[in-house]
Amino acid sequence: MVPAVDGASGHTNLSCDGTGAIRFYFEPHFSSASLPEGTGPGAPARLADLTASSPAGTAVVWSLQISADGSMLQLLGYSDSGPVQLLTTPIAWEVHQYHCVALDYGPQGTALFIDGQMVAQGGGTVAIPASVGALVLGSSIAGTDTALGAFDEFFSFKVPLTPDAAAFYYGMTGAEAALGPLPPTESRLVGGAQRQMVLPRVYDPDHDTNCSPGGPVYLTNIFAALLTNGTTAVTFDIDGGTNGIFYDIYS
Repeated sequence: MVPAVDGASGHTNLSCDGTGAIRFYFEPHFSSASLPEGTGPGAPARLADLTASSPAGTAVVWSLQISADGSMLQLLGYSDSGPVQLLTTPIAWEVHQYHCVALDYGPQGTALFIDGQMVAQGGGTVAIPASVGALVLGSSIAGTDTALGAFDEFFSFKVPLTPDAAAFYYGMTGAEAALGPLPPTESRLVGGAQRQMVLPRVYDPDHDTNCSPGGPVYLTNIFAALLTNGTTAVTFDIDGGTNGIFYDIYS
């Protein structure tokens, strides 16, 4: 459970009293029932619940969840008369295949993005004071309706994500997420943003960048430029290592 406001530092973790967004990767440990041998999670699988707590108890403000047969991803709002479906979209997810899920929420309306594409829009959610809010990932606050999957790269935002922002993020990270968890033989760059594996091969004198040898191999002079066609060009040098060896970078 992530409190909307950190009790110790006062830092705001989640926008509750207006518009906001959440984004994460999810790897289901089941396949949708529409796929061969798919059964779905067997019960509603809650990906994220926004809750509000008071002396009288805790209430669910909205819930992003997968249907019991794994064929539908929906956002439910809650009122005195019970749950209300705010938006929904069909899904056909295979077991252990990561998907990027992003949700814009707020009184003005909601929007759902899957793998960088907007797939549904719907009614608004109720605003609550951040002091009483908390986000529950992967189950209800009571530990029921578990998501039956793995989460990664969770972020929250105080403003809605635009379609361009959702598409750009997935374009930059989707191929990396499709590789799944790192094997033990690989290592991560600082912050875990990308995987890195450096392998030696036969030296090619036509590609000598004249970097300084010695010590461990590392990347330096990294530069990324957003191009007019929507792609990004990244350049870097390989430093350290053994003089006379050419290194391949897999990332």
